[in-house]
Amino acid sequence: MTDVKYFLIETLFAFPLLLLFARIFFQLFRVPFSHPIYQWIAETMNPIIRPIERVIPRWRNLCLAALLLMWLTCVIKSWFYYEVPNLFSLFVIGAAELGLWISRAFMFLLFIYIVMSFVQPRGNALTELVIRMIEPLLMPIRRRLPLFGPLDLSPLVLVFAYVLLTALLFRPMIAMAMGAPASLAFL
Repeated sequence: MTDVKYFLIETLFAFPLLLLFARIFFQLFRVPFSHPIYQWIAETMNPIIRPIERVIPRWRNLCLAALLLMWLTCVIKSWFYYEVPNLFSLFVIGAAELGLWISRAFMFLLFIYIVMSFVQPRGNALTELVIRMIEPLLMPIRRRLPLFGPLDLSPLVLVFAYVLLTALLFRPMIAMAMGAPASLAFL
């Protein structure tokens, strides 16, 4: 029964988190507004985000209102998902879940990017989005990483960074907020 509960919670919150993620990072990575996927997401999310943006303005190219909504969505999801001892712990777990969700989304996009590098489809709207969102993460790594012939190892470094970030930051945050020692997060 609990597996069904967790599956339903994950499924129910995945779509709003995906829309908010796209809204935040399309702006951050300067995806053109003329892009059809971006237009649909903006039309879907603007009625919710615009009133909040009047109170919480953007910071540079980051939509803080959408980020706040994404965090609140993670807090609500965590409230259903975990047995949280207090409100502060719920907010900490929500922040950790937000970090986990964003890093998982980028890993999914990186996987699509790697597959696309073998197939090399061009002119596709989704291909353009994935390249626009992953290339800025890979370029600093490529500048510092020595060449290994025709192999591009920068995605491997990004995966390694994801694993470290998850193991050393997000999982211990959740464990400590739940009242367990951070060392149990590695198990």
